[in-house]
Amino acid sequence: MGLARTLEAYLYKANGKISQVAKDLRIKISGCPNSCGQHYIANIGLYGGAIPSNGHTVPAFQVVLGGHFGRDMVVGQLMTHVPSKNVPDVVVALVSHYVEGRQGESESFNQFYGRIGKPEVLKLLEPFKKIPSYDENPSFYVDWEGTEEFGLQKGVIGECAGAAAEPNPPQVSESRALLQTAEALLSHGEFESAAYKAYETIIKAADALLFYRYVPTFNDIETTHEFENHFVKLGIFPEYPKFHKEIQAFRTRKVDETIAKEWIARAQKFLQLAHDREPEVIKASPRKPVALQPDNLAI
Repeated sequence: MGLARTLEAYLYKANGKISQVAKDLRIKISGCPNSCGQHYIANIGLYGGAIPSNGHTVPAFQVVLGGHFGRDMVVGQLMTHVPSKNVPDVVVALVSHYVEGRQGESESFNQFYGRIGKPEVLKLLEPFKKIPSYDENPSFYVDWEGTEEFGLQKGVIGECAGAAAEPNPPQVSESRALLQTAEALLSHGEFESAAYKAYETIIKAADALLFYRYVPTFNDIETTHEFENHFVKLGIFPEYPKFHKEIQAFRTRKVDETIAKEWIARAQKFLQLAHDREPEVIKASPRKPVALQPDNLAI
């Protein structure tokens, strides 16, 4: 919501032509894993996430272009991640590039970017992907209208007003979507983001099992710590004698292609083990049994 307010101000400040064109575009922002903001069917879609950077976390957004809703619905194409603090400039640059390069006013925004193709878009966005070090600019690590350093947390106020009680219990297989995203990012050369999605895969799968131990966690650090206490030390996951230390070591590593592949392989292994042992965990759970949704894990 902070980005939306900031972006509105940026577009009002832009030159008249850009402001006028932007009024006719659908710009959708979402931080919800269920895509509540419908970023994938917008002219410019922005999907909230994070980029790890030398032990810190940078608030970021995936840029999705070319979506459309209607009889001829089109799902937008994922372009790249950009830091949150650069998003307003990214949107202005995209609109400006369209205004300057379109073939007459009849060429729509989606038609224009479909014509020039993803390589040119990536070239346009490349300068906006740069991240200063924490020492150079600590404000870059605080989200719009935030007051503290950004971090992935659960149990805090967000854009989604879903029910407080889950209608269905979490399942390990639900982490599969994160792993698929990691694999897609790897194929696009987004190594840091791919590794972080693999890390998120492990955290989400671990949280699914902790649910059956009545263990709520506030953030990913608590998740790895509690998973080690409740599953590793009790012999259910002997493969990970130092689970907390091993998984949290990710935050201190500089990511390249090799590291990204290593983390995806790590996530694949953990997801499979967690899936295989999920029935045992559920059976021993003090929670009242609830019918699970159809299992869709496919690794």
